[in-house]
Amino acid sequence: MTNNEVAAALKDVQQFWVRWRDNIPSAESDQWEDVIKEAYEIKEKYGKHAVPGWENGNLVSRQEYVVGPLVDWFRYLLEERERQNTDLGK
Repeated sequence: MTNNEVAAALKDVQQFWVRWRDNIPSAESDQWEDVIKEAYEIKEKYGKHAVPGWENGNLVSRQEYVVGPLVDWFRYLLEERERQNTDLGK
């Protein structure tokens, strides 16, 4: 990836976070499906790359989304906050 591609990927991930962090929809709502869809679209947009790893004692290469770890982490944080909001009756 070029520097501009990396910057664009990080910008998209940041915008995803900023868009949802203070306005987290209920997990049962249609809007929550928008969160999931947007996360998936960002991951698909930047594609996958080879990641080395071990399987049954053998070195293998698997494909992983380039921005997957960041997007998934932010989505996890949103899910945690949504659960907290539900527990608090918000």
